[in-house]
Amino acid sequence: MSTLYLHVGTPKTGTSAIQAFMAIPENQAVLESHGISYPLFKNKYNMTNDDAVQQRNAHFLIYGAYLSQNKYHEFGSLRDNIYSEIKALLDAGKNVVLSDESLWHVSLKIDDFYKNIYERITSYGHELKIIVYLRRQDDFIQSYWRYKVMIPRRHLQLSFNQYIKSKKYQYFPLDYHAQLTHIAESTGGKDSIIARAYERRQYAGDPPSIIADFFECIGLKLTDEYTEPDIRRNPGIDYICCEVKRRMNSIENLQSDKNLQRYLIEITGENEKQGLYKVDTLFTKASGKEFMSAYNESNAMTARDFFGRSDGILFYDKPVFEEKEITKFSHNDYMNICFRIMEKMKAENERQKEMINDQKSRLPGNSSKKGILKRVFGKLF
Repeated sequence: MSTLYLHVGTPKTGTSAIQAFMAIPENQAVLESHGISYPLFKNKYNMTNDDAVQQRNAHFLIYGAYLSQNKYHEFGSLRDNIYSEIKALLDAGKNVVLSDESLWHVSLKIDDFYKNIYERITSYGHELKIIVYLRRQDDFIQSYWRYKVMIPRRHLQLSFNQYIKSKKYQYFPLDYHAQLTHIAESTGGKDSIIARAYERRQYAGDPPSIIADFFECIGLKLTDEYTEPDIRRNPGIDYICCEVKRRMNSIENLQSDKNLQRYLIEITGENEKQGLYKVDTLFTKASGKEFMSAYNESNAMTARDFFGRSDGILFYDKPVFEEKEITKFSHNDYMNICFRIMEKMKAENERQKEMINDQKSRLPGNSSKKGILKRVFGKLF
């Protein structure tokens, strides 16, 4: 009997880093030698060619559900085809790992989501294990707000306080005990759940890391056999850059500008190196306690029921909240960030000009336009 490990997130818990690591061709070869398959279903359906999306190899399980239940059901045959590939791997004695952080919340839109997966995998004669990482809710919601402000397709314009008061985040299951209980009841019981805390001092490994911890979940040890990716997935932006981006999100022409996101990530890195604009928390002591009061009991039950901790402590790191609302930055501070964005835009324009001039310099000096086109396209001219 083989095992399907289904990694369901949650978002903002290092999922992109895990996926990128698992998808490196050299790492896939090593994983295969240890009996683990991380299949990539490229070109199976109309997904973007972006590597980060392709590496979310469990996305087929929710494909279409973002739009509607009807759209989800349109892709039943797609899921059947991919399941047949997974069954072949399991039948061949491979343990299979699938991952997509959106399963944690998008699955709520699909009737009997986990039950259907469980029944299918067990009907094949194999085992299903659900891997989930949990992040302390106040820590998560700050990271999630920054993410929604930063990425072009969201262009969130609400301040953090407005976002919390609006409760627009409530589609996301932050009552961890309720959600894990639902999953367990749909997949044969609590033994099907591998729950971990997204907290550095709770990671496995020497040195501890999210990758080493994930490997322990799938029965492996992280060794020097594996290759580290040379990129950092989903780098965030700091609070002042978030505030600049949030204001820019109201300008239609800037809403989908991916270069703007890249510049702000670079500026955040520069700020960190110089120790500028550091903000530890967006919650005051009063607002933080009020926010966490909705989840404290659930977290204690989760620690007892899914982590086996009789003390009811799920997260070892305690929340840190400010006594009062954080000091607003000055107009000069915001202008400094805007000026640095303009500097980066100017540098990018200069780089593009140099590339164009370099290409022009490679062309024969006196060639006509038609002559140039003939050399490029051959017999067409």
